[in-house]
Amino acid sequence: MKRNRRVKQRSQFAWRSGQAAALIFVGFIAMMVYLNKDQCCSAISQDISKAERELKALDGEFQREAARWEELRTPDNVHRQLVYFGAEMQLPQPEQVVRMGGDGRPVPGQLSVMRAQARMSGGIAKQLAQASPRPVVRQVARQAARQISRQQPKPVQRQQTRQVARRRR
Repeated sequence: MKRNRRVKQRSQFAWRSGQAAALIFVGFIAMMVYLNKDQCCSAISQDISKAERELKALDGEFQREAARWEELRTPDNVHRQLVYFGAEMQLPQPEQVVRMGGDGRPVPGQLSVMRAQARMSGGIAKQLAQASPRPVVRQVARQAARQISRQQPKPVQRQQTRQVARRRR
């Protein structure tokens, strides 16, 4: 009978217990990092979907308000509101209209601009420049201080409330 003369060879890479433990540990850490990143991504996804729902709600609200504003701007509704609030307004006369150019200045040669310049050069501008609002502001401040001091309770009233509080004890 033939004899098996093969030499048993060990594999080139032999596992040792330390290497196997290190590999399992690295796998565990990788799994934990993956789960952490997955949870972060799902949280961000929920935030994005919440923001999209809010944007959609705000967009619908904007559309409703824009339609409402357009409805209020119609000439009939403007006239109705003016009547309701008691404001008597009329369209301006042609000489009261000032047409503005693209640079933000009045177009030269308009009758209304010439009248306004004539009024301002006639001394009204000097009077406006000389008038100081400071005395008016001081007078208004004094009146406000007087009203506030009238609204504060008197010291006698404070003493009475203290006495009532002492009695309740």
